[in-house]
Amino acid sequence: MGKLNYNRTAKHLYEEHYINNVESPLNYTVFRLIMERFYGILTEKIIQGGVYKMGHRLGDIRIRKIDYKLRFNKDGKVKNPPIDWKATNELKAKGVNKWVFYESDYYLRWSWCKRHGKCTVPNQSAYSFTPTSDSKYQLGNKRRLAKANQANSLLHLNYEHIKK
Repeated sequence: MGKLNYNRTAKHLYEEHYINNVESPLNYTVFRLIMERFYGILTEKIIQGGVYKMGHRLGDIRIRKIDYKLRFNKDGKVKNPPIDWKATNELKAKGVNKWVFYESDYYLRWSWCKRHGKCTVPNQSAYSFTPTSDSKYQLGNKRRLAKANQANSLLHLNYEHIKK
């Protein structure tokens, strides 16, 4: 059985909740601006080290700092170090055929925390959280996190550290 993609857009939410609500009519453009502003502020708070608790026992959204799984050979050298593909491809474009490896011991990722009874949704393993990627018009949350981490080298200290 394949992966079921059930993406809800602002248009779907508007149609479900506001189009039939006569008591508080709301224009779609105003509704969308409110949603974009709210999620923009929420994203920045999470990137700065905050945690978004979704309520209704759904868990929380946060950024985690995760150690790379490094394997060593008999000589004590790293067997498969993580490759920085962006820097490697830039070198290849210049005609240098070498790989560039990451120097940090960790990576950062968006995470939906469902542990310790925070999330009581049945069949939790069937659900996942995928942060937005870049679109033609704006940066996605993955790239926003990468840019914020490049701009502030101490930002990683704000996140929960997961050791593997």
